Amino acid sequence: MRAVCHSFLRWRVHAYRSQAVFPGPAWVLGWGVAREQVAYVAACVAVIFGSLCYMLCDFAGWPLLVYEPYERIWMVAAEPPSVASMLFPGMLLWGLCGALLGAASSLVILSKRTKPLPQSAITLLGAWAASSTAFTAMYFLWGLWPF
Repeated sequence: MRAVCHSFLRWRVHAYRSQAVFPGPAWVLGWGVAREQVAYVAACVAVIFGSLCYMLCDFAGWPLLVYEPYERIWMVAAEPPSVASMLFPGMLLWGLCGALLGAASSLVILSKRTKPLPQSAITLLGAWAASSTAFTAMYFLWGLWPF
């Protein structure tokens, strides 16, 4: 009887140790995409969408959260009501919303993918993230050009 219990316990320990450990929920990681690829793609897409929304809110005249320092009030306006208006908090909110939307959309898309991403696509996505940040910086530098 003792040998049967001992062999049963050995079998249970082996079965427990050989179970595959899944590092996270399936809807976040996807079945075929590695965890580091998911994090890298989500970060790159968040940078691209964030810089795009940050630039477009100024270019397209989207409504912004504006702070009037002399009157000490917050308002939502498409155009600054005075010269001293601070538009930066509203632009940051648009950029943050774009980054969150980009990261969430990339996680949803990668959860449907069953194959790992090719290295060329990952490299290209990183280059797009860097160039979108550079284009956004150049857009605002061009607006300040006469200094």
